Amino acid sequence: MPPYERQAEPSKGNFLSWDVGEAKDLVVLSEKGTKTELHWIGGESKECSGAGCVYCSSSVKKTLRWSVLALCDGEELPWEMSNTTFFGVEDVATMVGGLKDLRLRVTRYGTGLKTRYSVLPITGEAAEASTEQEEQKLAQEIREFCSIAGLDPGQELKLFLSEVAPSLAIAKQITQMRAFFAYIDKKTEDMREPDEPPPDEEQDIGRYF
Repeated sequence: MPPYERQAEPSKGNFLSWDVGEAKDLVVLSEKGTKTELHWIGGESKECSGAGCVYCSSSVKKTLRWSVLALCDGEELPWEMSNTTFFGVEDVATMVGGLKDLRLRVTRYGTGLKTRYSVLPITGEAAEASTEQEEQKLAQEIREFCSIAGLDPGQELKLFLSEVAPSLAIAKQITQMRAFFAYIDKKTEDMREPDEPPPDEEQDIGRYF
């Protein structure tokens, strides 16, 4: 008997979600973000009830999450994100002057507690994020990661190009920047506060042991 071939795709719900490494182009439709305060209990989110919250009284850490309405692939969907990701969205909104109608390219990296999202502005009729914008964003994140880890980004770059990846010394600048970002991201990931996974993120059984 031939193996059974599946037909159905897994349901991802009525909100924006990304596979690992996937990039989506979207337009923010909201003028402001909506804030929610959550407690994470055993890998599940519980909304904070405010004054008298049983989780607060038990000293369970509270996490901020944000949501906006976004247009992606012709469909209007809510986009729920961590405080860290929304901070990056507001970085771009500050640069261009507002949140509403903000055009973004958002890419997901990592899984579980190591999940994070790169947020870049999209400009021009071709809806392409420019190389210069990408370099500026990557440089900003590299500086932030190095600051958290107590590293000098200039010294780390010299080490990276001379000892870690000397073959990149003659590569294009954007190629060097992407590779250097990946290097710093990996080197500092255990020193940074993890970006909470969205409530629908599947958890592996490792959390039980």
